[in-house]
Amino acid sequence: MANLSEIYKKYNWVFSGVLILTGIYLTSLYSFLLFHSLAELFSIVIAFGIFIVA
Repeated sequence: MANLSEIYKKYNWVFSGVLILTGIYLTSLYSFLLFHSLAELFSIVIAFGIFIVA
């Protein structure tokens, strides 16, 4: 049987992902400019990560 801490870690990632996606959706309803700024920051972080790996 799996250790309880491993199960909690798994569900913690799932819960965090759902929470972030819900927050992004609510942000898009509240303000397009705020949502677009967060999307741009996310794309910059991804591009920087790819740059570092490459």
